[in-house]
Amino acid sequence: MTEEQLAPVRLGYRAKYIIETAKKVAADHAGAEPTDTEEILQTLEQLPLADTAKGYAYLTSLCGVGPKVANCILLFGMAKHESFPIDVWVRRVMHRLYGIDEKDMKHMAAYAANHFGSYGGIAQQYLFYHIRQLEK
Repeated sequence: MTEEQLAPVRLGYRAKYIIETAKKVAADHAGAEPTDTEEILQTLEQLPLADTAKGYAYLTSLCGVGPKVANCILLFGMAKHESFPIDVWVRRVMHRLYGIDEKDMKHMAAYAANHFGSYGGIAQQYLFYHIRQLEK
């Protein structure tokens, strides 16, 4: 489809991301040989079987998918509980509770991995809820 064909759905700037991502997913699927999960993730269909790092790398290779969205997909869609999505609220709470600079998302991700481990996504949900309650 074209951006014009998608206009009635009112996707705005996201229309081009959807088109480009659909093209990449289709091309990946058409050209992929079956692989085991030890190799690089080559298709979207392999995502549920991939480890979190490989899934993250594949998702962020898609047009318009950044770190937060990739981690949300992994956490909420694939039950990869170690995924730690960082949005403005999580940046705020990580700064308040742990003194991490709000712009230093790499440090936040590393802190989450080191302190929350395989429960990073669960911790993220509690942190998110906590800061939202404080801000009411």
